[in-house]
Amino acid sequence: WRHRTGAASTHTHLRRLTKRAAHDYLATLKRLINLARDNHFWLFLSMTPDAYDKTRQLEEALIERVPPDSVLRLVGLHHNDAVTLMRSRLDAARPEHSREQVGPLFPFPDPVPFSPSVRANPRRLVQACFSAISSADEGTRLPFSKGYLQNVERQRFGNEAGDIAGHE
Repeated sequence: WRHRTGAASTHTHLRRLTKRAAHDYLATLKRLINLARDNHFWLFLSMTPDAYDKTRQLEEALIERVPPDSVLRLVGLHHNDAVTLMRSRLDAARPEHSREQVGPLFPFPDPVPFSPSVRANPRRLVQACFSAISSADEGTRLPFSKGYLQNVERQRFGNEAGDIAGHE
């Protein structure tokens, strides 16, 4: 789980919750769900499949309180959809005369080596592309290398495996 800290800015400042803080957070959600049942209180939760699995590991009782028929699972972007989104954003930013001079995804390689969690999420995909382009300098090799894009992703989103209870 990630928790936003500080004021909103162009860069989201996130910190990982400790295992204890994650348990406290999940226990609070569990209490809210208990209240919701008795008081006509609606609570909407949103999480990635990975976060759902981690929540199940940390607080099985919370998951058991959510009726299975109330869970809506959204399907992420497929590869072709991700490419279409990237092309449309890149085309909108390019001068019209330059579109024929470079490949449709340039300065990105095809296929783009972003992780599935970034590639499948439209917002994250656009953020990762923006970060890659805005972080490039005169020394950045074009098209972007796999290593460069993985580094951009790591700097932008951190280690996805550590989102819940990443460390004490």
